[in-house]
Amino acid sequence: MAFNPEIISAAKVQILAAETCDEIQKIKGEVLDALQDQLDGLNEQLAVVKPVLELLENPAAELPKIISWIEKFITHFLTPYVKPIETAVQDVAAMAQAIADLESALVQAASKIENCTVDLTKNPIS
Repeated sequence: MAFNPEIISAAKVQILAAETCDEIQKIKGEVLDALQDQLDGLNEQLAVVKPVLELLENPAAELPKIISWIEKFITHFLTPYVKPIETAVQDVAAMAQAIADLESALVQAASKIENCTVDLTKNPIS
């Protein structure tokens, strides 16, 4: 599951167009739930390869043939197997920036409506 920044873009448009605090709160809840689902999916992907990542370090072995086999195993099997983790890590970073943008839009929208406050403590990245 890759991070979908469209969730943030669409939510920002809805938030900035909201006319009531209840609308802002509803959109906030919906988008944070969607982001949490995406983050959970990314974390599941990362958890799958975590044990394999530990094998990417060359173990200290004295026998040259064992070392050669381990190096080939790491280079030709394990390394390509865990490449998708790079994308997941980049997606988490992009999601963090997008959430910061969303929080800014929430504050901006709430400030236009009298007696409207938005609780920003529930954040999937925090």
